[in-house]
Amino acid sequence: MVKDNYGRVIRKEELKNVVNSMSTLNVTEGYMEFANGNNDGKLLFFEKDPKFGGAPSIKVTMGQLISWVIQYKE
Repeated sequence: MVKDNYGRVIRKEELKNVVNSMSTLNVTEGYMEFANGNNDGKLLFFEKDPKFGGAPSIKVTMGQLISWVIQYKE
């Protein structure tokens, strides 16, 4: 199970979407955050920290995300 900075559980499908975004952009690290910093919004990938509301986003690497997806227990 993966949780964000606010304690919200991030679903496996959301992690896969971030991996796909990174793959499409051909990058190996960046940030993931919910759209507009809204915890109920869609999880998105950003190349630079968007810092919605001044709060830092979750810094991730492609390796971390793939590991989380593989280890994810539903």
